[in-house]
Amino acid sequence: MRTQSRPGFIGAAWPLYFCLALIERGTVCMISLPATVIGGDAVNEHFKKDLAHAFVTTQSFKSHPSGFKLASGAVSPYYVDCRVLMAHPGSRLLVAQSAAELLYPLSIACIGGLEIGAIAIATAISDQGFMHTPRQEWRTFVVRKQPKDHG
Repeated sequence: MRTQSRPGFIGAAWPLYFCLALIERGTVCMISLPATVIGGDAVNEHFKKDLAHAFVTTQSFKSHPSGFKLASGAVSPYYVDCRVLMAHPGSRLLVAQSAAELLYPLSIACIGGLEIGAIAIATAISDQGFMHTPRQEWRTFVVRKQPKDHG
């Protein structure tokens, strides 16, 4: 399974994408999940400010005029290091709450993705679902890049 990175965009909507695999009714679905819901309400404005602050405080947002080569081969003047962002509990909670809100309407059983990057976000989203009313028991899984050579 190969995922492609998308460049982050800075602007009114602040889209930030996480590639996740969901198991919905026995079928594995790959989705690009926007961590923000586009709109102008106060909650979204508050979320955007909190996310911008998280980018700065965690130093996970990078910009450079010559750009960054992404896994897809594309070059973007912006780069969000999601592993750095997700290593901080406040940022992880912020992103997980937003992502879980988008997933509640879906009928899913599991959430996960490629090692190592998907572990933190999938677990955090699963935890949010478990604390939600009605409770969502989204199990997590990890897809290895290489087959395991032991046990």
